[in-house]
Amino acid sequence: MVHLLLGKDWTANTDEIFRRIAKDVANRRGNRILMVPELISHESERNLCQAAGDTASRYAQVLSFTRLFRRVSDTMGMGAVECLDSGGRVVAMAAAARQLSSRLKAYAAVETKPEFLTGLIDAVDEFKRCCITPTDLMEASRQTEGSLAQKLEELSLLMAGYDSLCARGKRDPRDQMTWLLEQLEEGTFAQEHVFYIDGFPDFTRQNLAILEFLMENAKDVTISLNCDRIASGLLAFEKAGETAKRLYNAAKRAGVPISVEVIAPREDALRPVREKLFQGSIQEGEAGEALEVVRRGSVYAECLLAAHRVRELAASGARYRDIAVVCTDMEAYQPFMDLVFHRFHIPLYRSGTEEILTSGVIATVISGLEAAVGGFELRDVLGYLRSPLSPLDVDTCDRVENYAITWAVRGKAWQDPWTGHPEGLGSVWDEDSQNQLAELNEARELAVAPLVRLQNRFREARSLKQQVLGLYGFLKEISLEERLVGLAQELEESGEPRQAQILNQLWEILISALEQMYAVLGDTAWETEHFVRLLRLLLSQYDVGTIPPVLDAVQMGPVNAMRCNRQKHLIVLGAEEGKLPGYSGSAGVLTDQERVELRTLGVPLTGGSVEGIQAEFAEIYGVFCGAEQSILVSCTAEQPSFLYHRLAKLAGGESSLEMLPGFAQADETEAGVYLARWNAGELAERLAVLPGYREAENGKNYSLGRVTRDCVEGLYGKTLNLSASQIDRQAECRLSYFLKYGLRARERKQAAIDPAEFGTYVHAVLENTARCVRNMGGFHKISLEETMKIAHDFSEYYAAERFRQLDSQRMSYLFRRNLEELDMVVRELWAELSQSEFQPEQFELGFGRGEKMPAIAIDNPEMNAVLRGFVDRVDVWDSGTTHYYRVVDYKTGKKDFDYCDVFNGVGLQMLLYLFALAEGGEGLLGSRPMPAGVQYFPARAPYLSAEGRLDEAQAEKERAAQWKRKGLLLKDEAVLKAMEPGDNPTRLCCTVKKDGSLSGDIADRDQLKLLKTFVFRVLSRMVTDIASGDVEPNPYTRGTSHNACAFCPYGAVCHQADVEGRRNYKAMTAQRFWEEVEKEVESHG
Repeated sequence: MVHLLLGKDWTANTDEIFRRIAKDVANRRGNRILMVPELISHESERNLCQAAGDTASRYAQVLSFTRLFRRVSDTMGMGAVECLDSGGRVVAMAAAARQLSSRLKAYAAVETKPEFLTGLIDAVDEFKRCCITPTDLMEASRQTEGSLAQKLEELSLLMAGYDSLCARGKRDPRDQMTWLLEQLEEGTFAQEHVFYIDGFPDFTRQNLAILEFLMENAKDVTISLNCDRIASGLLAFEKAGETAKRLYNAAKRAGVPISVEVIAPREDALRPVREKLFQGSIQEGEAGEALEVVRRGSVYAECLLAAHRVRELAASGARYRDIAVVCTDMEAYQPFMDLVFHRFHIPLYRSGTEEILTSGVIATVISGLEAAVGGFELRDVLGYLRSPLSPLDVDTCDRVENYAITWAVRGKAWQDPWTGHPEGLGSVWDEDSQNQLAELNEARELAVAPLVRLQNRFREARSLKQQVLGLYGFLKEISLEERLVGLAQELEESGEPRQAQILNQLWEILISALEQMYAVLGDTAWETEHFVRLLRLLLSQYDVGTIPPVLDAVQMGPVNAMRCNRQKHLIVLGAEEGKLPGYSGSAGVLTDQERVELRTLGVPLTGGSVEGIQAEFAEIYGVFCGAEQSILVSCTAEQPSFLYHRLAKLAGGESSLEMLPGFAQADETEAGVYLARWNAGELAERLAVLPGYREAENGKNYSLGRVTRDCVEGLYGKTLNLSASQIDRQAECRLSYFLKYGLRARERKQAAIDPAEFGTYVHAVLENTARCVRNMGGFHKISLEETMKIAHDFSEYYAAERFRQLDSQRMSYLFRRNLEELDMVVRELWAELSQSEFQPEQFELGFGRGEKMPAIAIDNPEMNAVLRGFVDRVDVWDSGTTHYYRVVDYKTGKKDFDYCDVFNGVGLQMLLYLFALAEGGEGLLGSRPMPAGVQYFPARAPYLSAEGRLDEAQAEKERAAQWKRKGLLLKDEAVLKAMEPGDNPTRLCCTVKKDGSLSGDIADRDQLKLLKTFVFRVLSRMVTDIASGDVEPNPYTRGTSHNACAFCPYGAVCHQADVEGRRNYKAMTAQRFWEEVEKEVESHG
């Protein structure tokens, strides 16, 4: 007898099944078998015991189709058949593809792209579920033509080759259903048992064949299907309705008595949701308060909403295990769910399994293998070293990583002793840096030694068998098994039992994968790259399951894992268009059109887009049908799904659900933060979490703000030692100064000849060239050719000393390129100084302890401060009565004398040195030294740009314009002519008008005195600002030409776009500059 139970409410069907089994148990009628999907077998066993009592297991048992196969095999004395696991099936298909490689065209890429193997495995799965044989495929290939014929022929060959391999070793698990049917036909198991089948949304052709045999031979068969009637046309029930029709017709054909019973659905507040989820007219709000539909602004906000709802339900008496959260996109939601529920102290268990490829441990193995066989690329080695199983501790790993990035370590450089300075190119060696390098080399050897041995094993390997043994040797060398045990124990002790369970399974899975590769593919030869890709693919086939670490936990999972889950309260997150439902078309080696053509050829292939949509609608319906008391649905998108809109109408519209502080976390600090969000001070006091609340209240107005005076002195000392670059940094942004010079946060910088390094190179060559020429008699005496030779000699010496650690070939190229540019700069230097009366007198003149000039004292009542630094060059002209001097700075970047910059404290360096030399430079510059100004010497060759082609005269004119110096010079005709003889200077930052007067960036003696007072006052204000501890960002911006944030490495700290203290200025003319300077000086006496 066959009983067909149909019902729109699968929970009512399931209750009826359990009621009937419980009645059998009560009457002591045994040999009852309840068959359910593997996914819910554990839950069904628990429910059976609840329904039928403690003695249920004596009369009834819960089996899936796979477990039924084992049970029948045991009964018949067949013993267990050893089957391939998911990874083993990939290996077997790889072997079959290898054997047939010469005959493959459509799937020839399998050999070089192992990723295609999973598509082939899925195809074989589908064929076997549909009872399609290789012969069927070959016959179909002869009845068609074109690409489909080629595909079918090759799929037939691959499937036959795969089956042949399985027959000689471990069997394909998809054949178990075929064997089960054969064993049932040979034995009497079916005749001796009564079967109940429940919870299946669909059956494969293999399963249907078994069911048809059971209907014909078993004592009694009851099959429960989730549909309203046979051959139902409703979206959620189409697939089940078709199955009911097939089973009904099969029973009639076999002459087996069959009854059709329709189980009445539950009568509760959620019945309208079940009946009108997909179609049917809706009355506004007919689901009442049992259904709520909410829209939130982000995934995080949705997860926060879910946590609030769970706490509300728990407070009203619900158990956590009575609540389920379904996420339409687990990848997007799980991180936030884990974070939010942890903060709310809500136990959360993820239903289903987890891919092991996402595990940090497996990533360690893959990264180590890729590093060893991939040539020790920086990314691969660092991926291995940053892993949980790194041979280095975190601090050592950070130092190794910094060095590797600085010196661009890759390839053999990981194996050779490191010789570069730990701080980078051109840093000064001392005992401490030598010790650091020695420690880094020790860490390097410890880290890469196992990788080097792994590399050598793979180089010597001639077969996949030897490659597997080489990888196994590496795993034993790094003590992977022992370390996994230790990590699992640590996780267990730290309250992370789920992660501990996962780790405890990884070693066996990894070894099983390697054993199967060894057994099936061992004698074949694989390119190293293809071996790695095959291993990655193989491991991606495995997943691990866990049991709930606590009995009372909220269950979370995707739609397909929760379709048979029964809970009192359901929360659905992510009800967006394209996610609920989220079917995106059939995937696999056959297209929907090819599937249709195969069916016309008589090949009974199921699947395709229509069935895919039917299956997903059934899963969604199953999720909503499992809710008993309440449902909450949310989404974030501007385009909610059509289901969201239907549910919103059923609920009477979207709910606002204001986030009220109804529940606080158990931890005082977290509770305080939570309540501070709602300004709930009184509630915090009643809950005795006021200290945490007040701390959070203070933090609500958090800013980078200010550090204490003790902290300032701890960072900088009681006397502030400033350099020129430091005052520029403070003037441009106080936070940037604090991070760089206070906290000493250092930017990672690769050792290379970049613009900054080129500037250092040019400075050094120009300094030494000018000094040498002066010592030999001066630029008036030494020829251009001699000067160029001196410069070349210093250039080669500098490059050999400073750049020898860089790649020699690239360094040679850069050196040659820079030498051409240097030649042009030296020629311009010689051309100027061979005519000028001003001649170099001091080079790299230092201000500070141990230097020729004392540090420049900065008058400030808040904090003692001094300025130290170096002047590139000081030129002197003895007029007979006065020694005039000018301060020269070699400019390799876009540094100019800018009035707006100077007024706001940027670029004060040369002016400060200029004025300091006036008071303390007599011993170096001669008697009565008089400042003649500051000048930037362009130490980079001009870059010419013009529309069209320039002739030589035009090009020379453009070069002369770019060679023109920037700066501020003394307004004195005799002094200016001493700098550049002639009536109309071309190099100086001034010109002679037709009336003979001077114009340009010049200042008379009174203006220079005024400027001296001003710049030292600006400097003093900076010291006051630093001493105050204010570190709020205040970046200096002037149009598009100057933006302190443009190349700042600390943008991630202050979030540049959100900075409120940005200072925006416009360009300032010379006239306005002097007016503002005068006002500033007069206003402060």
